[in-house]
Order: sequence, then structure tokens, then C-alpha cells
Amino acid sequence: MYHSYVMGIDNSILDLEQEGFIIQKDGENFTVSFPESKADMWENFIKNHLAFEYWNEYLTKDKVVFLFHLTDGIKRFDDVNSAYFYNHGGYDFAKQFYTDAYKSAIKIVGGEQYILSAVMHADERNRAMSEALGEDVYHYHLHVVYIPVVEKEIRWTKRCKDKSLVGKVKETIMQVSMSKKWASKS
Repeated sequence: MYHSYVMGIDNSILDLEQEGFIIQKDGENFTVSFPESKADMWENFIKNHLAFEYWNEYLTKDKVVFLFHLTDGIKRFDDVNSAYFYNHGGYDFAKQFYTDAYKSAIKIVGGEQYILSAVMHADERNRAMSEALGEDVYHYHLHVVYIPVVEKEIRWTKRCKDKSLVGKVKETIMQVSMSKKWASKS
């Protein structure tokens, strides 16, 4: 079974239960499990229903699949597991992999100036691999903290002396997103 935790989606997700998906509501979010044979159906559902600026990730047997809803559509990225890094050079390979991932994060968030922190580390021991190989194997991952921003068009107002400009775009600025998804639930 594959597993996902879903935010930024409406109740139409419950229709997938008729297709063999196991879905549990968790507040406004959902926990979903589905067989490997339904992965394409899941990705198509996400592509058609995921809210803008949200992402979904689901766990397969050997990787994590990320689906991001960006301004230019849904982007798919496959993450890799501990064995992938171990078999390709360990820490040195992970450093290069996450350097490239950081460059992608810069593009996704709209520029490096919006990234507050990005830390690659390996603070989780992969118990199964460690036991199988007789040595410690760690799970490398990257945490990125950023300010969510959106483009905002500033338009000429009625107070403008040149009435032909009223309502036209004066400039475009970046502003902190005021999306409902960032609102505090308390």
C-alpha cells in the first residue's frame, strides 16, 4: 500500500473510496492509503483537485513522490531513500544532491531572498538498513523555511490625474501571501 497525508483538497477526495482507496478525515485534511496499481489514478486526482500553492507527497515502497501545484501547473519530483544515498557515495553524494534540491527550492519559492533557512542533515537512523549492513545508515533530508510570497499588481486609482491610466497596472510587487492556508487555527 502507498500512503499520503493530504491538505488543500476538497471533500471530492471521498469519491475515491469507491475505487479502493482508504480515506480518513483529519480535521480539514485527509489520510489516504491505496494500492500500487492506483498510483496513476492518485496522481491524476491530485493534478485536478489540489489547491494552488499546496503540495502532496505519497510514500511508495522505495521513494517519496512529491506533487507541487505551482503557477505553471503540477510539478512531480521523486525523492529517494537512504539506500540510494548509501549506494551512491553517502554523505558526499547527499551534499551534492541537496545542493541541487536547494537550487530547485529557490525557483519554487520565487527567489533566494525569500528563503530564511535551508539545512541538510541526517538526524534519523535507518534502523532496517543499519541492521542489515551492520553499520549506521542515516536518512539525509533537507528542511527549507521560507516566506510565502505572491505577485500583486498595483493599479492606478481614480486619484490619478491621467484618467486613461485608471485601472491599469502601475507596478507589480511581491507581497507576503495572505492565503487562508497560512491562517492560525487557534
